[in-house]
Amino acid sequence: MAYSDFTSLVKVKRGLGLAIHDVPRLFADVPAIIVPSRLQEILDENHELAVAISTKKARSELVVTPILLEVRRICKNRIGFFSGIDFSVDPNLGLTGACDYLLTASAEQSLVTAPVMSLVEAKNDLLNNLRPQPLSVHHSLGSSPFKLVHCSAPLVNWSE
Repeated sequence: MAYSDFTSLVKVKRGLGLAIHDVPRLFADVPAIIVPSRLQEILDENHELAVAISTKKARSELVVTPILLEVRRICKNRIGFFSGIDFSVDPNLGLTGACDYLLTASAEQSLVTAPVMSLVEAKNDLLNNLRPQPLSVHHSLGSSPFKLVHCSAPLVNWSE
């Protein structure tokens, strides 16, 4: 089994014995930042092309990656950025496969080190569809050296 096999919250809850706790307005007290002009220019330039191509890969390369690299710049390159790497934390539980994006609290780029934040893309603009696979990664809290944090939000509304 792989992360992609965790297709519903019911499968994740039953298969991994998880409890889900929704926290409304979790980041309400986090101050907003002004989008740096460099990032805004990149997004303005890439948006039309990403919409025209209309594939997950195009959105990732043209929109999501520049945003995450800007987050890394804002953090003075003290965080790690990984894209499309294998992140198999517990094969016995089916916690195997590649993640779209991982950010780590370490600047080390040769190896994924804890703590890790996984980033996933909403599928078909439905936030509930993005939950099962990242939750499956986070089950490994007790059995792995990774302390995992899950945060998800749509970055761009593609329905124009």
